[in-house]
Amino acid sequence: MQRIENQLIGVDASITLGILKSIQVFVLGEAYQPGTYTISALSTLTNALFVSGGVKDNGSLRNIRLNRNGEVLMEFDLYDLLLRGDTSKDMRLQSGDVIFIPTLQRSVGIDGEVRRPGIYELLEEDSVEDLIKYSGGLLPSAHKSSAQVERYHYQDGITLIDIDLNDSNSMTTKMQDGDTLYAYPISNSVQDVVLISGYFKRPGFYQWKKNLKLTDLIKSNTDLLPNVDTNYVLIKRENPLDKTYSALQANLEEILNSDNEENDILLQSRDEILFFSTNSLEIDEESIESKKVLREKIVELEQEKLQLELQVVEATSN
Repeated sequence: MQRIENQLIGVDASITLGILKSIQVFVLGEAYQPGTYTISALSTLTNALFVSGGVKDNGSLRNIRLNRNGEVLMEFDLYDLLLRGDTSKDMRLQSGDVIFIPTLQRSVGIDGEVRRPGIYELLEEDSVEDLIKYSGGLLPSAHKSSAQVERYHYQDGITLIDIDLNDSNSMTTKMQDGDTLYAYPISNSVQDVVLISGYFKRPGFYQWKKNLKLTDLIKSNTDLLPNVDTNYVLIKRENPLDKTYSALQANLEEILNSDNEENDILLQSRDEILFFSTNSLEIDEESIESKKVLREKIVELEQEKLQLELQVVEATSN
């Protein structure tokens, strides 16, 4: 304006914004309110979708077509906008453009230990890995090696397909329409720990490391309570294969006073170390044999208790 005033003597120039031009577009197919809409000339494809009420549940979010002059100008994937915030393909519309929303062709569900369980539309090239990305990824509690795909059988009923999410080949598995991927949780059992219980100063769980020995946890008698029986310590050990339990006996007094490291006991993950008080058994100290028999009975009862607990857990999980 200043340039005009300088070049034309006696002229005052001003610019005002008038009414924006309107355009007419068509929104057809699986829109909530298909029809013809008059919108601003600055509108984009997504503006027209919002005006028409959005996409129906049975409409495709990933193959929305923009037709111009009788030809398909582009295919728009709403997932780019909704999941990635990408608006690079949100084109400006022209008068007479047709936005066509086709019917949904391929939907897959995902449930379990993922951040956004739900039903997602997949393209032909999408795989298990893409589905997990759309759902926001796996939770830390997901058991990656025990996922399953539930699929409708071509004859009748439903079949299950095991998927190992740690395997790159399994992650490229193609999903079919109607499939549901289940990401199961890990078990709530504690791993890589050692439990100290019974007559002990600080009972509880302790971190297990490779080559951990009994004296790494109990370095001297100062770590023990008064009147603890250091001549008899029980170590309860789990067999990781069949989940059965065995019992080991240790003389902590000899181990602490010995210079030979071979006398020390190498601990395993999920071992439980039980301490007893010398006052806990009301028997004559001279009755050594009776004391051994009673303690062996305690070991048997502990093993029976653990086996019963294991059966209850298995029955509950089934």
